[in-house]
Amino acid sequence: MELHFYRSIKRLVILACLLSIGAAYAYSSSKDDMSEIDRYKTDFYYNGIGYQIISESERRVAVTQEYDLDFAPGIDEPAFAHSSSTDDSGSGIIDYTGMTGGIIEIPETVYDKQGTAYTVTDIANGAITHLILGMLVLPPTIESINYGINSLEYLQAIYMPTNLKEIEGISYCRNLGAIQIPWKTETIKEGSLSQCGFRYMYLPPSVKVLEDSVLEECDSLGTVYLNQLQTMGSSCFRRCGFLGSVALPETLVKMGSFCFNDCKDLEVVTLPKQEIEMEDCFNGCPAIKEIIVLAETPHIFPETCFKDVNRSKCKLTVPAGSEVKYKEADGWKEFMQISETPMYLEKSSKYRLSEISAVGHEGFIRVSNPLGLKIDIMDINGNKTASTHTQGRSDIFLSPGVYVVKANNKGFKVAVK
Repeated sequence: MELHFYRSIKRLVILACLLSIGAAYAYSSSKDDMSEIDRYKTDFYYNGIGYQIISESERRVAVTQEYDLDFAPGIDEPAFAHSSSTDDSGSGIIDYTGMTGGIIEIPETVYDKQGTAYTVTDIANGAITHLILGMLVLPPTIESINYGINSLEYLQAIYMPTNLKEIEGISYCRNLGAIQIPWKTETIKEGSLSQCGFRYMYLPPSVKVLEDSVLEECDSLGTVYLNQLQTMGSSCFRRCGFLGSVALPETLVKMGSFCFNDCKDLEVVTLPKQEIEMEDCFNGCPAIKEIIVLAETPHIFPETCFKDVNRSKCKLTVPAGSEVKYKEADGWKEFMQISETPMYLEKSSKYRLSEISAVGHEGFIRVSNPLGLKIDIMDINGNKTASTHTQGRSDIFLSPGVYVVKANNKGFKVAVK
C-alpha cells in the first residue's frame, strides 16, 4: 500500500514537471509573437530603412528607428540621406518630390541579409518622427501604426493602408493638408490626427468611434463630414478655429466633454433627430449664429452646452410644425428667433435646371452635369459647401440637411438625409 502511494506521488511529480516544461515552451513560443516593439532595436536594413523582426514564425517585421531624435531641435537634414542605399548604414531616402523633403515608401515585403522575406505589418512607436519628409507611402500590409508617425513638420501627403482598422497617431503634422481615411477604419485612437493642417475631414461610414482628443487643434480645418459616427470622446475637434459649420449625424449617441469647444469661427450647428448625450460641448463658440434642429419634438436642452451663444440673436431653425413646441420647451424657449423650415423633402425627389439634375441621397447629392458647367452647392444660409466642374455624373458627399444647387445664377433645393 505504501509502495503504491509513493509510486502515485512520483507520477504526479513527473507530470507536474512535464506540464511546467510545456508551459515554459509555450511561453517561449508565444513571446516570439507578443514581444513589445522596441523602436531602437533593428535586426536588419532593407533599402536603408531599419526593421525589427516581431514574429519569426509568421515572418512579420516592424519599421524601427534605432536613434533618438525625439528631442533634437532644429534638424537641418533628413535623418535618412538623399540617396538610395541597400547597405547597413541606415541611410537611404527612396526618391525626391517637388515638396520640401523627400519621399519614403515602405515596401510590403523586405529581405534580410540571408534573403529571407518578411512582410511589413507594423510601425514601432515613434519610428517615423522629426524627419524632413514631404511624402510617406505605407504598404497595404500595415496592420498597426502604433503612434509611430508624428511631428513631421514638412509632411504634405501620406498614403494610408487600405485595410487599417484603427488609426493611432499621425499628429503634429502642420503641413499635412488632407488625409484619406481608409474605408475599413472603425476607430481613431486617442490624440490621433491632432494639430495637423487638414483643410477638410471626411470620415467614411466605417468610422464609428473617435477616442479622446481626436482632431484637436486643427487650425485650418474648415469642413468636416461625420457620416455614421456613433461616439466621440472628450475634446474632439476642440480649438479648430477655422471650422465654420458642423452637422451631427443621426447615428451619434454620445459626445464627451469639451467637444467643439473654443471653435471661434463656428457659425452653424445642425443637431439630428436623435437625442445625443452631451455635456460641456460647443462652449467658447461666440460666433454661432444659427442652430438647426431636425427633431420635430424638442429633446431636453443641454444646459451645459452653448453657454457663449447669444440667444437673443442666434437663430433656432426647427422643422415645419414645431415652432410652438420649441417656444414652450425649457432651454429652447430662451432663443428669441425661432423659425420653421421644411427640412424633409422626398428622398427620391429629382430637381432639374436646364441640362443639370441632382438627386439627394443618404450622405450625398448625385449631380448630372453633361455640359461641364460650374455648379455650386450652398447650405440654407448661402454658404458654399462644395463646387464641381466635372462633366457627367459626380457624387458630392455632404452632411444631412437642405442644400441649394446653383448654376448660372439659378438654383433649386435638394435634401440630403
